[in-house]
Amino acid sequence: MPDAGTIHQQVQARLQELEELIAPLRAELEQLSSVSAMFGSDGLPAAGASSDAKTTRRRARAAAKPTAAARAGAPKRSRRGGGGGRAQLTAKLITEQPGITASELAKAMSIAPNYLYRVLPRLEREGHITKQGKGYHPTAAAQEVETAA
Repeated sequence: MPDAGTIHQQVQARLQELEELIAPLRAELEQLSSVSAMFGSDGLPAAGASSDAKTTRRRARAAAKPTAAARAGAPKRSRRGGGGGRAQLTAKLITEQPGITASELAKAMSIAPNYLYRVLPRLEREGHITKQGKGYHPTAAAQEVETAA
């Protein structure tokens, strides 16, 4: 039978494991609570919420960042040089639905439109899409690649 010291160490180790598991959930809870506080009981933004919305979002993002302990074993992520999965999906949706707007793309992809305002100009520079009015259209070269695939 293990002695009390061994049991205590095992309990402490398990508590640490559990704390690391629930830390991201706590951060998400804080973030969602902050966002929820911006709305009134009718589901519409509360009066005065728009002036504080940017600060609230910034604080919520900071709270959602993983702790150093949670990041220790995680591989580092980079914004550049990735596979471009969302960019590829964006180009595919534009090819399938020429004239689609950024907000329509965001809804179709279940992401925030502001992310697309980073992706779309890059796709334009690379010659995959063109913007006409508010809508985006595939270039002829992009359509040829899509039909070849």
